[in-house]
Amino acid sequence: MWIQEGQKIEIQGIEDGFYGAWFFVTVSKTFSKKCLVKYDEFGNENDNSKHLCGMVQISQLRLVPPNINNTSRVENDVIEIYESNCWWVGKIIHHLLCETKYVVYFLESSEEL
Repeated sequence: MWIQEGQKIEIQGIEDGFYGAWFFVTVSKTFSKKCLVKYDEFGNENDNSKHLCGMVQISQLRLVPPNINNTSRVENDVIEIYESNCWWVGKIIHHLLCETKYVVYFLESSEEL
């Protein structure tokens, strides 16, 4: 199995408001098609010092992508932006001239930033 206990990976959100977002998790225990994970950035509702845990499908997981410091982006590039403790998939719709800033359309929420 490509997932090991203690490994840091990412899980894709499937809940309303988080669908398509990617969250950092640590694998606690593996099973044949599921695994128990601990969310790195989110605490328990009753005790924020305890990390939120959950049983998830392995099909929702991916390895943490490599850090790419490539600043040459163009319109229509599909990118991921780290916002609110998770990665969101978006598409560059406009490059602000004389700056390294972009207007991004988020594919799942239909919002622009």
